[in-house]
Amino acid sequence: MSEVANKTLNIGICGLGTVGAGTLALLTDNGDEIRRRLGSDIKVTRIATELSWQRPAWN
Repeated sequence: MSEVANKTLNIGICGLGTVGAGTLALLTDNGDEIRRRLGSDIKVTRIATELSWQRPAWN
């Protein structure tokens, strides 16, 4: 099993443009599958972005 099994992997994302927002969406939408394969939870704990820029909508 992986070294990170049964631990929470904290993730930080720099930017919420096309790539950052897409990454966040993939992590959110596929959390159960990632958890199953990795053997641990993934938690987005930090996001750094420029607030004055328009970016794709995400929920």
